[in-house]
Amino acid sequence: HSRISRLIAEDVIEKFTIIVNPERLNYITAFVLLNVSTSKIENILSDLVKRDNVLEAYESLGKFNVVLKVRVKTLNALRRFINELSKLDGVAEVECFVTTKRYKEDTWKPEVES
Repeated sequence: HSRISRLIAEDVIEKFTIIVNPERLNYITAFVLLNVSTSKIENILSDLVKRDNVLEAYESLGKFNVVLKVRVKTLNALRRFINELSKLDGVAEVECFVTTKRYKEDTWKPEVES
């Protein structure tokens, strides 16, 4: 207990979670890449991280400087989301990859030195 409490207090542990099988609930997982004006990245990401369908959001290097992992119930919902993104001020390009089968989804566990 004391070790876990210390790790929480030191912000090493941010939260406890479960992993739900999205395929069993008929959800679609997609990775969305955005080419965003550098002056707009923080504003856009601060909005996107509040959305329930955005599971992960990253600032990245390269042509696409924002990467999102999203989960939606239907392709129509994904299309609407992509259309919303393309209309955001500062978004120059949107690329979407829809996954067809999940082989692994896990939480990150760093190597701990003994």
